[in-house]
Amino acid sequence: MISIMKRVFPGFALYSAVGFTMLFSVNVYAATECRLDISGGQVDTISVNYPALNFKSKVTGAPVLLGSYVSGRNEMVRCGTGDDGDDFYGHSTSPYVTSIPVVTGQSYSAALFETNIPGIVFAVRMNIKGMNLEAYIPTYTKETNLNNDTAGKSMADTIADFYIDVYQTAAFTAIPEGVTSVKEAGSVGRAGDFRIGVKDSNNRALGIDPDLNIPFTAPTCTTLLASNGGVVALGDYFVSDFKDNSDEKIVDFSLTASGCVNVTQFITSFTSNSLEHDLLTNTLSGSDAAQGVGVKIYSKDENNPKVLKPGDRVIKDAFSIFPTNQKLDFGAQLVTDGNTLKSGAFKGTAVFTMSYN
Repeated sequence: MISIMKRVFPGFALYSAVGFTMLFSVNVYAATECRLDISGGQVDTISVNYPALNFKSKVTGAPVLLGSYVSGRNEMVRCGTGDDGDDFYGHSTSPYVTSIPVVTGQSYSAALFETNIPGIVFAVRMNIKGMNLEAYIPTYTKETNLNNDTAGKSMADTIADFYIDVYQTAAFTAIPEGVTSVKEAGSVGRAGDFRIGVKDSNNRALGIDPDLNIPFTAPTCTTLLASNGGVVALGDYFVSDFKDNSDEKIVDFSLTASGCVNVTQFITSFTSNSLEHDLLTNTLSGSDAAQGVGVKIYSKDENNPKVLKPGDRVIKDAFSIFPTNQKLDFGAQLVTDGNTLKSGAFKGTAVFTMSYN
């Protein structure tokens, strides 16, 4: 209370007093620090193995997320009075193959680590359960602030979960032979560290050692069918047609694989027990058999038909998540083989083999 009190001086009088009250208030907060509740030097092995992956259509741009897998390991977040703050920090300790941009209060790039399947990679993520707060192991090899958007968000006694996010990149073309699940590459080991709050004697980093064993739907097709039941009718020809090359036409046929799932690549080739000059020769004999002609085989999956020789492989990328069909186009052409032409019937045979990854 500040008051101007009445005071009497000789010859003067004050007949009133002026007074007012001033209130002063301020909120004083204790500094806060949070930390992962771990002992010194701890490394968590985070294991993920379910559900099964399905690969996406062929990736041509940025990595595509296939799935997020929460591990069975988590850590308690403890907060109290202190000056270390509650920002997220981290760094990588293993080589990474590519990265993705991240914005979580800070902008940085998350490291994507190699698996046993080229083009399938993974990131390691820390997430505060029930809160929109997270961070990835970054590309930085020195500890870096990953999220400073934590102020005013009480993390005391919350749970830090750890995730593996699996991505597909443009480098993925096929599943290597013998591989039945997605695992971390042998070179990964300890991927990196996370910390909440700045480093001091009671605020330690947590190392993350990923252990992946994620199954995927095995590549499969239910059936393989040839057009027209596997018979290619070449039509009728006159000997004169071959003398002036006026009617050497390519007759189309196709092979169709049906019900294909997770197939990334088809490989097709053919063999024959009746060949000469890389042409299918006539399996018929006798006076009614044509002579001096053979059949040339083409692959028509390229812009221009390509002549195929026995054993040549036609490789076609064809990605499918759900059951689908894949048609491969070919052509057959009756041509002269350099021997004397003789009219008659012609029959050539070829066995086509298709494999897929």
